Amino acid sequence: MLIQLLFNDLSKKSTGDSISKETFLSVYQFPVTFTKGLLGERLFYYFDTKRTGFLDFECFLTGLLNYCACPLDRKCKVIFDLCDLKNDLMLDLSELLVIVISTKHTLLGPEILTRTELADQDTVNQRRSNPY
Repeated sequence: MLIQLLFNDLSKKSTGDSISKETFLSVYQFPVTFTKGLLGERLFYYFDTKRTGFLDFECFLTGLLNYCACPLDRKCKVIFDLCDLKNDLMLDLSELLVIVISTKHTLLGPEILTRTELADQDTVNQRRSNPY
């Protein structure tokens, strides 16, 4: 089974019988310094249903199944919850920036980073007060 092989490979890089948070995060790294690991941390927490700091095969499989084998509306909720960094049931500009920057290589291309890096906190605050 492919999932078992993936688990075995990742667990060998950890303790041998489970996947450590560090190993999990090394797979789900994001390239920008201030967001590095942030969404990966939240994804690890989603998978770590036993709250041990390690993923045994049951947690790993359950995490995959809860996302991959669920209906579209459940997948959307999981993604929203991962991105809702403040857990306030809303996505604000700072959370959207984390998402955009974290996914820039796969979805938007490298030019988005340059534009985002140029937006300092004053610019972000100005856009909040006058969004148009």
